[in-house]
Amino acid sequence: MSLAAPIQRALRFDIASNVTLLDVDTVRAARGCDAETVFALVEEGELAPAFNLALEPGSRRELRIWRGSLEADAQKRIPAEAAIAAAVFTTPEQLKAQPEHRVRAVQLEIGWCISASTTHRLCEQRELKAIKVGHTWWVQRQSAANFLRRRMEGAN
Repeated sequence: MSLAAPIQRALRFDIASNVTLLDVDTVRAARGCDAETVFALVEEGELAPAFNLALEPGSRRELRIWRGSLEADAQKRIPAEAAIAAAVFTTPEQLKAQPEHRVRAVQLEIGWCISASTTHRLCEQRELKAIKVGHTWWVQRQSAANFLRRRMEGAN
């Protein structure tokens, strides 16, 4: 008995505008490749910028890749600093002008495809400068941008 290959069809694949960094599985689905290929493309700078958001970066990799790196036309891609600013929901100019401005931690969780517990641990480990008001964590945008700069990987 032979199993027939599943019928493949193209699916429209939209990524919400508030999602700025993609996990490896999302990039795999978009590119139709395996994880090792994604890692190689990050190392080559083809998927850039990319960031290791692992709580303990020396022990494992939790890569997140800038959504704009999936853009087919490399000429339309933006520089790393602009991607970092967009990943913290601002512009490079606003980031410089308002370094103390804060963003709700839940926005980073959604935008970076990370869990609430990861966000809280990053705040507790002081990787992100944050304050808690009631039940809401507020993260300083500049600290989130600096965190991404420290965690950048690949040929950036």
